[in-house]
Amino acid sequence: MEANTRSMIEFAVACTMFMSALGLSFELVRSNTSTITALFSQNLIKDRNVNHTLTQAQAPVILGAEIVHMIRFISELSIDIEVEGHLFRPDTAIDSLDLSFIATQKRYSVVQIRDEVGKLVRLRYD
Repeated sequence: MEANTRSMIEFAVACTMFMSALGLSFELVRSNTSTITALFSQNLIKDRNVNHTLTQAQAPVILGAEIVHMIRFISELSIDIEVEGHLFRPDTAIDSLDLSFIATQKRYSVVQIRDEVGKLVRLRYD
């Protein structure tokens, strides 16, 4: 008789644990459902328009005064500088240069010219 009582108690404990787990799982499903419903209702009022966050990259713009300054130190740069078709080499005598054709307030766009290895060879300002 003692064996039957023991197995009945074990079965009762197993049934109680199963019912508790079943109840907790139903509560979990109910709370998840209410959370998903609330999230859905909040997402309905959102603005769905797509806005650009990044702008297109533009070519660097530099003033003519900065170009004149760079030409003054062209021997240190060791690259060619071309401004409106006039080419300045690093070995050019700086004192003999006539830079009056460069408008100091004009904005120039720069084009970088590189060799096969990727080394900067010339800066062209237009």
